[in-house]
Order: sequence, then structure tokens, then C-alpha cells
Amino acid sequence: YGTLMCALLLEEAKKFGFKELIITCRDDNIGSAKIIEKNGGRLLETKFSKKDNTYMRRYLVNLH
Repeated sequence: YGTLMCALLLEEAKKFGFKELIITCRDDNIGSAKIIEKNGGRLLETKFSKKDNTYMRRYLVNLH
């Protein structure tokens, strides 16, 4: 269901005129990372978040 929910979110973003989105997830959340990647997410970086006190993955999704 997660992959479908993400795909639907991306379709809605397209309708609002977004050309690309940045989506983040915790580095240890492999399930979310796979969902983002299945929906075209390209890993930009893994970076430590002081706010969350954990490593975060940042993905770019092109909506063209």
C-alpha cells in the first residue's frame, strides 16, 4: 500500500504544478527508502539531522 500511496501523492503534486519533490526518510527505514525508490526517487545524500538525532536520506523525484 505504501508504494501506491506515494504514487498517488506524486500525482497530486503534479496537478499542483510541482516539477520535482524532495522526499526524506530515516536512513534505517529501509521500507520507506524502497517505496521512494520504486516511485522514481534518486538518492541525493545521507545526512545527519541534529533535530532528529539520526541520519536521514534525501531523495529527488522528478515529476515530468
